Amino acid sequence: MNDGSDRPGAEVERRAAAVQQTRARADSERLRRQQHRREVEAACDALAVELRTLVGGLEISQNRLAQRLHMNKGTLSRYLSASQVPDWNVVLGIFEEVAHERGVPITRESWQRIHDAHRVALMLKHPMAYEVHVARDELAAGERELRSLKLRETALNAHIGDQVERIGQLEADKQALIMENVQDHGRTREERRRLQEQIDALQAAYAEQQDELRVLQEDLRRTQEEKRIAERRCEELDQRLAEAEERGADESAEDTPADRALEDPTTRRIRIGLSWQYGRAGQALEYLTGGCRPDEIDGEMLWALASSLNANELAHLFLLLHEDHEFDPMFQTLSREIVNVYDHVQDRYLGIYAKAQEVANALQAISAPQVAERIAVIVTGITDPDAAVEHMNERVTP
Repeated sequence: MNDGSDRPGAEVERRAAAVQQTRARADSERLRRQQHRREVEAACDALAVELRTLVGGLEISQNRLAQRLHMNKGTLSRYLSASQVPDWNVVLGIFEEVAHERGVPITRESWQRIHDAHRVALMLKHPMAYEVHVARDELAAGERELRSLKLRETALNAHIGDQVERIGQLEADKQALIMENVQDHGRTREERRRLQEQIDALQAAYAEQQDELRVLQEDLRRTQEEKRIAERRCEELDQRLAEAEERGADESAEDTPADRALEDPTTRRIRIGLSWQYGRAGQALEYLTGGCRPDEIDGEMLWALASSLNANELAHLFLLLHEDHEFDPMFQTLSREIVNVYDHVQDRYLGIYAKAQEVANALQAISAPQVAERIAVIVTGITDPDAAVEHMNERVTP
């Protein structure tokens, strides 16, 4: 039974449906990124408001404040205008200068509020820097705990030493009274009773001090165990910080994600593609890479481009892809997709190499023959560029 899958245009409809699904995923990703941008802007604005409020009442100019913080006025201005998220050490420097000017320290409430705002802004705008910041905070907290445990261990050792000395003195005093009681036979019964009471009191004190010593020794044992755990945790946190700093080595807290993206090959090509000379080709590339990585673009979307863009637009798109090795998978797939494509404008399938030949001619016109040769090699499977171009021409020419 014919289910209609072999009727004319069925392949076009199937691919068109797949294209719609891919576009829906890309649109969803674009909306997610837009929402993330809004969250980043709101978090940076909140931090900037706190910082402006903090320095707003100072009787010194921003230029003088920037000099005291060892930065230029423009950098400080970007921090206060939410353009950039400062390093936490910069915020601490602002705290110090504000406290110096006002003659009173920053309140705990203000410190905590700005600290929380800074962490949120850093987390959203600079995830890697945030990871480093958190790792440093946790390591600092771990070091403080370790120092506290070491001090406690030292104090307990000193206390235990004093306790052992007291116990030794009580034991010596008790033994002296016992010997005195045994050797002095001239004592009256009352004197012997009082001496025995002294011996019993020393014995009770001795036992009490022994109990306190055991408590101190147990406390010391727990403290030493906690110290060992804290030391291991500090070592782990130190390693985690080193790894976070290594991962974030290329991410500067002075640059926005957009600034860094402009340095990435993918976004750089998209930015170039959006310039006037690339037109729809650049827009198509931006749309394709808007929701996924170049190596994740499937043939359905590229087939849709091969069918909907004209030869000149495709030529410029191929030129964009050719300029960066990151787009090699897209270049190869798109090359194959321009073979025997369906022309939506003319509502018909073209000859096997017709579209490829049109694109090659357009590339020749914009002085990119090496790109045309690369396409010919891919679509014909002939490794020699000249032979590949000739073979493609022969198949197209009536």
